[in-house]
Amino acid sequence: MTNKVMLYCVLDKQGGIETHIKSLAKCLKSAGVEVTVAAKWVKEPEQYESYFKGIGVRLVYSRLSRKVFALGVPNKLASVLLNLMAELTFRKELKIHSFDVVSINATGFFGARLSRYVKPKSGFITYHEHQTVQHLDKVNPKLISVLNDMSFVTVNSSVDHNKLSDLLEVKTKVYLLPALASGEISLPALNQKNNKSQLFRVAFVGNVGASEKGAHKLLYLWRLKKIQDMHLTFYGPHSDVLGDIADLTSVKFAGPFALKDIASVYGNIDLLVHPADNESLGLVLIEAMAHGVPFVATHVGGIIDIAFENSNVLTVQNNIEDIYQGILQMRKRLEMGEIDSSALQAEYEKKWSANILGKRWVDRLKGI
Repeated sequence: MTNKVMLYCVLDKQGGIETHIKSLAKCLKSAGVEVTVAAKWVKEPEQYESYFKGIGVRLVYSRLSRKVFALGVPNKLASVLLNLMAELTFRKELKIHSFDVVSINATGFFGARLSRYVKPKSGFITYHEHQTVQHLDKVNPKLISVLNDMSFVTVNSSVDHNKLSDLLEVKTKVYLLPALASGEISLPALNQKNNKSQLFRVAFVGNVGASEKGAHKLLYLWRLKKIQDMHLTFYGPHSDVLGDIADLTSVKFAGPFALKDIASVYGNIDLLVHPADNESLGLVLIEAMAHGVPFVATHVGGIIDIAFENSNVLTVQNNIEDIYQGILQMRKRLEMGEIDSSALQAEYEKKWSANILGKRWVDRLKGI
């Protein structure tokens, strides 16, 4: 039975890795596993230290990391120093303690290469890739050879599972174990029907400045079609990259929001639109379903899995016209009362809640 697990990660922002690690550590701890979280970088140490202490999980990281940024070190040098400090902390932890499983949760070659420090006494070494691996063989082929030495590798989507299974040797198992949606979600009352005196409320939720998320496509669409009968709101950071919207009276930048306000955000949305170019999983889509909000999203990556046999959401091809027609189609279905918000929440509870996905992770790690 697996009793001691180390989870290596980066805790620098609200997103896939953070929500995955917090939820996974909590699930493992509740199952009786002794958990250590080893972080490369912690953006808000007091917050994370308090959280992990509260659930009985050890958090270890280099305290010098904060000083690197406080000194105003150039980004490239800061990256090198952070990697070095993380590596030393990781090696020290492995020297002092033994673990049944060391699970590296990262994106790219640096995290995976740490496997060379995991000695036999530390048991199994696993790796969870949070980003899409569609082009992994082209971007960094060295990572493939490192992953081939893992006990097993886990990914977020069927697309990534199939791709990585083809790239790795037969002996290296690849499991489809999605990253957890935020364990902090508490289901509120279902999204209220839009008052007919209001404009139909469309929203983008996420990092507005991340080009691969596709926020710019929605702004282009509103300008191209001169849309006035649907209100578009962007919830998330870095909206300044989209430029001036003074000419668009039906568009609003709401800015970033705190996790505690998530229910309020989704309570003011009729339809979420996520026109991503690629997406490893799509936590915002899972959060939307948890709050009874349907979505239109591009048919890529982990979005395909979330939308599979889910009649209350829609995926479309990644082009402006199909995205627009998808929005119109879902608006019509909502106005006709054909979207079942309670079914969306049931789908979340059945397939994507932290409890369900957490149990799968616990079973996999404790079953080693």
